[in-house]
Amino acid sequence: MWACIPSKALLKNAEVAHTLRERGKELGFSFDNLKLDYGSAVTRSRQVSDRHVKGVAFLMNKNKIDVIMGTAKFTGPNTLSVVDKDGKSQEVKSKNFVIATGSRASTIPGSRSTANAC
Repeated sequence: MWACIPSKALLKNAEVAHTLRERGKELGFSFDNLKLDYGSAVTRSRQVSDRHVKGVAFLMNKNKIDVIMGTAKFTGPNTLSVVDKDGKSQEVKSKNFVIATGSRASTIPGSRSTANAC
Protein backbone atom coordinates (compact mmCIF):
# COMPACT_ATOMS: atom_id res chain seq x y z
CA MET A 1 0.00 0.00 0.00
CA TRP A 2 1.20 3.50 -0.78
CA ALA A 3 1.08 5.88 2.12
CA CYS A 4 1.88 9.49 2.96
CA ILE A 5 5.68 9.33 2.72
CA PRO A 6 5.83 7.82 -0.79
CA SER A 7 3.10 10.18 -1.99
CA LYS A 8 5.01 13.20 -0.71
CA ALA A 9 8.18 12.00 -2.43
CA LEU A 10 6.26 11.66 -5.73
CA LEU A 11 4.77 15.12 -5.24
CA LYS A 12 8.28 16.54 -4.80
CA ASN A 13 9.30 14.98 -8.12
CA ALA A 14 6.22 16.52 -9.77
CA GLU A 15 7.04 19.91 -8.25
CA VAL A 16 10.61 19.79 -9.61
CA ALA A 17 9.38 18.72 -13.06
CA HIS A 18 6.81 21.53 -13.08
CA THR A 19 9.44 24.08 -12.02
CA LEU A 20 11.83 22.94 -14.76
CA ARG A 21 9.10 23.03 -17.41
CA GLU A 22 7.45 26.29 -16.44
CA ARG A 23 10.23 28.36 -14.84
CA GLY A 24 13.46 26.71 -15.98
CA LYS A 25 14.74 29.62 -18.06
CA GLU A 26 13.89 32.11 -15.32
CA LEU A 27 15.94 30.03 -12.85
CA GLY A 28 18.86 29.54 -15.21
CA PHE A 29 18.12 26.04 -16.50
CA SER A 30 18.25 25.31 -20.19
CA PHE A 31 17.68 22.01 -21.98
CA ASP A 32 16.47 20.79 -25.34
CA ASN A 33 14.32 17.88 -24.24
CA LEU A 34 13.27 17.31 -20.63
CA LYS A 35 12.66 13.59 -20.11
CA LEU A 36 10.74 12.36 -17.09
CA ASP A 37 11.12 8.80 -15.81
CA TYR A 38 8.10 7.83 -13.71
CA GLY A 39 9.67 4.47 -12.80
CA SER A 40 12.70 6.20 -11.28
CA ALA A 41 10.42 8.55 -9.35
CA VAL A 42 8.48 5.60 -7.90
CA THR A 43 11.73 3.81 -7.00
CA ARG A 44 12.95 6.96 -5.23
CA SER A 45 9.67 7.29 -3.31
CA ARG A 46 10.00 3.70 -2.05
CA GLN A 47 13.61 4.37 -0.99
CA VAL A 48 12.53 7.47 0.93
CA SER A 49 9.80 5.47 2.66
CA ASP A 50 12.16 2.61 3.48
CA ARG A 51 14.64 5.06 5.03
CA HIS A 52 11.90 6.48 7.26
CA VAL A 53 10.72 3.01 8.31
CA LYS A 54 14.27 1.99 9.24
CA GLY A 55 14.72 5.24 11.17
CA VAL A 56 11.56 4.64 13.19
CA ALA A 57 12.60 1.03 13.88
CA PHE A 58 16.01 2.27 15.07
CA LEU A 59 14.39 4.78 17.44
CA MET A 60 12.00 2.15 18.81
CA ASN A 61 14.90 -0.22 19.47
CA LYS A 62 17.10 2.54 20.94
CA ASN A 63 14.33 3.52 23.37
CA LYS A 64 13.58 -0.12 24.28
CA ILE A 65 10.06 -0.05 22.83
CA ASP A 66 8.71 -3.46 21.85
CA VAL A 67 6.91 -3.50 18.50
CA ILE A 68 4.23 -6.15 18.12
CA MET A 69 2.52 -6.40 14.74
CA GLY A 70 -1.04 -7.70 14.55
CA THR A 71 -4.69 -7.02 15.25
CA ALA A 72 -5.27 -6.06 18.86
CA LYS A 73 -8.01 -5.35 21.32
CA PHE A 74 -7.96 -4.29 24.92
CA THR A 75 -9.04 -7.04 27.30
CA GLY A 76 -8.35 -5.01 30.42
CA PRO A 77 -7.00 -1.62 31.53
CA ASN A 78 -3.37 -2.72 31.06
CA THR A 79 -3.79 -5.74 28.79
CA LEU A 80 -4.00 -6.24 25.04
CA SER A 81 -4.80 -9.41 23.15
CA VAL A 82 -2.83 -9.42 19.88
CA VAL A 83 -3.35 -11.80 16.95
CA ASP A 84 -0.48 -11.86 14.43
CA LYS A 85 -0.72 -12.47 10.67
CA ASP A 86 -0.38 -16.23 11.21
CA GLY A 87 -3.32 -16.29 13.64
CA LYS A 88 -1.14 -16.72 16.73
CA SER A 89 -2.53 -14.90 19.74
CA GLN A 90 -0.64 -13.39 22.65
CA GLU A 91 -1.53 -11.34 25.69
CA VAL A 92 0.52 -8.20 26.32
CA LYS A 93 0.55 -6.37 29.64
CA SER A 94 1.94 -2.87 30.04
CA LYS A 95 1.41 0.40 31.83
CA ASN A 96 1.61 2.27 28.50
CA PHE A 97 0.72 1.38 24.91
CA VAL A 98 1.23 3.16 21.61
CA ILE A 99 -1.35 2.00 19.09
CA ALA A 100 -0.38 2.60 15.43
CA THR A 101 -3.42 1.74 13.35
CA GLY A 102 -1.94 2.31 9.90
CA SER A 103 -4.04 3.63 7.07
CA ARG A 104 -6.13 2.52 4.16
CA ALA A 105 -6.68 4.23 0.87
CA SER A 106 -10.18 5.36 0.02
CA THR A 107 -11.70 5.93 -3.34
CA ILE A 108 -13.96 8.77 -4.31
CA PRO A 109 -17.52 7.46 -4.61
CA GLY A 110 -18.33 6.83 -8.27
CA SER A 111 -14.69 6.63 -9.33
CA ARG A 112 -13.07 3.47 -10.65
CA SER A 113 -9.59 4.38 -9.48
CA THR A 114 -7.69 1.85 -7.37
CA ALA A 115 -4.74 4.16 -6.72
CA ASN A 116 -3.56 4.19 -3.15
CA ALA A 117 -2.85 7.45 -1.43
CA CYS A 118 -2.68 8.89 2.02
